[in-house]
Amino acid sequence: MSKNVPEIRFKNYNSEWQIKQLSEIGTLKAGGTPSTFVQSFWNGNINWLQSGAVQNNVVYPNAVTKRISQEGLEHSSAYIIKEDSVLIAITGATCANVGYLTFPSAANQSVVAIKNGDETNSKFLFQNLLTQRAQILSFRGGSAQGGVSLSTLKKIKVLVPTLKEQNNIARLLSSLDLMIENLTAKIVSLNQFREASLCFMFPTSNQASPTLRFEGFSEPWKEVSMNDVFTERHEISTITKQLPQLSFTIAEGVIFPEDRKSNKRDFLIKDKDNKKYLVTRRGDIIYNPANVIYGAIHQNHLTDGVVSPIYKIFKTEQDPNFMEYLVRRPSFIKEMTIYMEGTVTKLKTLKPESFLKMKALIAPTLDEQKAIGSFLRSLDERISIESHRLEKLKRIKTACLDKMFV
Repeated sequence: MSKNVPEIRFKNYNSEWQIKQLSEIGTLKAGGTPSTFVQSFWNGNINWLQSGAVQNNVVYPNAVTKRISQEGLEHSSAYIIKEDSVLIAITGATCANVGYLTFPSAANQSVVAIKNGDETNSKFLFQNLLTQRAQILSFRGGSAQGGVSLSTLKKIKVLVPTLKEQNNIARLLSSLDLMIENLTAKIVSLNQFREASLCFMFPTSNQASPTLRFEGFSEPWKEVSMNDVFTERHEISTITKQLPQLSFTIAEGVIFPEDRKSNKRDFLIKDKDNKKYLVTRRGDIIYNPANVIYGAIHQNHLTDGVVSPIYKIFKTEQDPNFMEYLVRRPSFIKEMTIYMEGTVTKLKTLKPESFLKMKALIAPTLDEQKAIGSFLRSLDERISIESHRLEKLKRIKTACLDKMFV
């Protein structure tokens, strides 16, 4: 196979891609910044982008944080970049980031706009340049905060097919981007709904009952100590077929060791089969004494098993889902800092006896606890499903960029 064709192509396209410098593809021009000492140059009605708005994605009007006036435009090197232009950040931490502009806007001097000619699809060029970031960065001068000059950028070479093939590639990748964008927005919305639900379904410090309740429940919530609703589990065991080894993480809680994304330390454990572990049962609440204030407190949703003895494990007769949301609320975790012990902030820990002294309001009946716990759990499961879908789409997009460009 020729080196000038991609690994995957649409049917009936066989010709080699042509090597072109960016200056042959379109007109490249950097933006500008009006003087910040002249007040009348700013707060006008002309959009003005900083390089931070260029984040390897489609750029929408919500990326605009500042605007300039017509006077500021006329007294600087800034100019109106037309929509459907490709943007490249050329300095600092954002150097080599690429964007596709969906609206007219000016930009600062750290942003170069490419207005392509008739033989180039701008959305194709945007996707193509996403695969060329390493090449662009290789021309960066100076320190890590240095940049790529406009003259150098113009000489950077890319391979392009016929306009018809470009159009097909652009349509496919743009549709993937739209799916990723819509799914991302959906997940953001679901998370916002989740946070609002947690806020309204648990009482604040000055409330006897939450603002929002399921129909049929009206009895005031009752204040309890954690000692009233939790009992520390002290079961000891080795790893067995019935009690497999489990891991515990801040982000995901109880997982199988092979599912850890990083910091896999099993190879450091000597005589693993005879080592004594703490038993945890499904439905237990587990926390890490040193990291609990960072969110390392979860319910064991997985299975019965064993974990490191550094963790603290509690069983409860209350609804475990409800109790997990109760102790994972930001206000409850913040209160934990009062009960932590130690002379150095980073080394402070929450001992079980201190945790059990903490107080909270809980729903007075198991039925209400289950209603709340089930609702919030189903919401989290939905967010997890959508998040996995999003990650899958992103992997597909990455694979397409890798296989459909030279």
